[in-house]
Amino acid sequence: MDKLVSVIVPAFNREKTIKRCLESILGQSYRGLELIVIDDGSRDRTGAICDSYERKDSRVKAFHNTNSGVSYSRNYGMKQAAGDYVLFVDSDDYINQSYIKNLVEKAENEGLALVVGSLVMKTEGKEERFDMNNYGADGAIIHDYYALQKFMGGYVESCIAAN
Repeated sequence: MDKLVSVIVPAFNREKTIKRCLESILGQSYRGLELIVIDDGSRDRTGAICDSYERKDSRVKAFHNTNSGVSYSRNYGMKQAAGDYVLFVDSDDYINQSYIKNLVEKAENEGLALVVGSLVMKTEGKEERFDMNNYGADGAIIHDYYALQKFMGGYVESCIAAN
């Protein structure tokens, strides 16, 4: 499998969580990835941390803009992306070591343009699981995406899509 995955991470004032996030992405068993991290005008050390990762790993591209919001940063990241697939990861999240490999294998083996994984949300010691295997897609990407948002209460971040 030699498909390039562009992982886009928008970040604003996340100096406490950004290292764990970036390490989880760079530690993937799937090596064919580029990491595009966009510092959205942070006032803490987030931007400096992103720059340090860019200096030590050639797969990392760090960008900085004035605070424009997560949607602007994701769209900016998409313009920089060279990958066959695009994956969004929030800067306060982390992913397991085989996460990208599993998503790419699913997309490639089944000829899919959009793959949505399961999600575990941990809040105040409580864990809530969303199992996407129980969702039946109809094949129209835009319909499926919005249906998933409704299913998850407006919270979809665990998906990979063909670029």
